[in-house]
Amino acid sequence: MKLIAFIEDDTKYIASIKRYLKYLIDIESSTLRIKEDIKENTVVFIDENRWLGQDLLKLILNNPKLELIVLGTSRQSNNAYINLLDLSRLNTNIQRAFIREYTPISPFFYFQEVKSKLELLFEGHGEKSLFKNLNMSSQALCNGPNLLKESILEWEDYKETLKYGIENWDAFKKRLKKYEIYLKVCGFKNKIEKINQNIKNFQEYINELVIMREEKIKKIREAEIKLNNDYLEQIDRNLDAIKKKIDTIYGSL
Repeated sequence: MKLIAFIEDDTKYIASIKRYLKYLIDIESSTLRIKEDIKENTVVFIDENRWLGQDLLKLILNNPKLELIVLGTSRQSNNAYINLLDLSRLNTNIQRAFIREYTPISPFFYFQEVKSKLELLFEGHGEKSLFKNLNMSSQALCNGPNLLKESILEWEDYKETLKYGIENWDAFKKRLKKYEIYLKVCGFKNKIEKINQNIKNFQEYINELVIMREEKIKKIREAEIKLNNDYLEQIDRNLDAIKKKIDTIYGSL
């Protein structure tokens, strides 16, 4: 028996739907607080206008077996499993929603909002692409010390290069952090965890660079620079694998 629930204070029409379920279809339902744990085999009704809220995404992420039924309230409700304006088929559509086959990857890849968020992640909005930020970070923060050691860069030029690299690195981290939850709910949680560990490792290297004086930077071993560049390459490989998977679904972002 599936448990039927609604998000607490979701929309003003939820009470009406709960009465409809109880008295016309004989289905009991409960109200769910968005931050509580959900039992397995639970179906949750949500309003299409709020389904991508951060709290709801985290709820979905922490409960991978959760089933969602998205309710629409307009004639353009293309994302909804049940359009509440389609009164003639409301009973049939509700019952069909309960027995539909559930697949873990659905429905996230197929919502226009998710595609838009992933486009912003990888391509930005008038900014450099995510991969461009990562590449610029590598060039400045890994090649910079070598250029200083080889006297290709003067100290003042090196400091500007370091600043430029950190700006790109911070932009990379900020954008990934902002949108990573959309990658996680689309099934890339393990890869994101690997990426975040490499980000942490590389950040430790940057923290050291920032406080190093010229003489110490010139003594950095090549093996240390290579190790930290490897962290960036691992980030790049994992992001590239994610992007390729996404492109198989959308064609290309």
